Amino acid sequence: MRGWFSPLMGLTFVLLGPATAPAHRLVAEYRVLPGQKIQVSCRYKAIPRSLPAVEARIRVFRPNDQILVQGQTDDKGQFAFAYQRPETLRVEAYQEGHRAEVSIDAMLLKKAEPNSQVPNGQRDSVPIGALAAKSPEAEESSHEWIQQILIGVAFLLALAAFILSVRNARRVRELQKKLNHIDTETQSSDHKLV
Repeated sequence: MRGWFSPLMGLTFVLLGPATAPAHRLVAEYRVLPGQKIQVSCRYKAIPRSLPAVEARIRVFRPNDQILVQGQTDDKGQFAFAYQRPETLRVEAYQEGHRAEVSIDAMLLKKAEPNSQVPNGQRDSVPIGALAAKSPEAEESSHEWIQQILIGVAFLLALAAFILSVRNARRVRELQKKLNHIDTETQSSDHKLV
């Protein structure tokens, strides 16, 4: 058993160990800044911490799907741009097969304007820097991480069960050989006695 068990366990640890690519899932968030500016932050959601999406491509669309601005994130995974008027904007972030999208509501941008005509009941007393939202991927709770860990544990248990079944099958074959050998010896000794 030791002949194949150690390499198999080594291969398992290599496959389940830390990956060279930091990407797990790209998420996008935004923050409304003073002076009709928006800062988009892109990061990869990875265990145990998030990593910035450096040089992710960003495209910002107006409601009619016309591009307002496009560019790339910096070394911190951030991209800032200005807007002229409050309107619903759609931000797309893309990098190496990973994509995230976040929508910026026009009402939120109206609230950020110092002289906006937002009705009193709808104006919040929230500082501009706190007006922020996340893509749906960013808002997933910690239960997703627990689920991923449990899936990993289940995989390891299934692998252990497979290894044990292979080992048991080998032992059963060895026992069958011994029993067949004993039966053969018993039958040959019975023939000698007759």
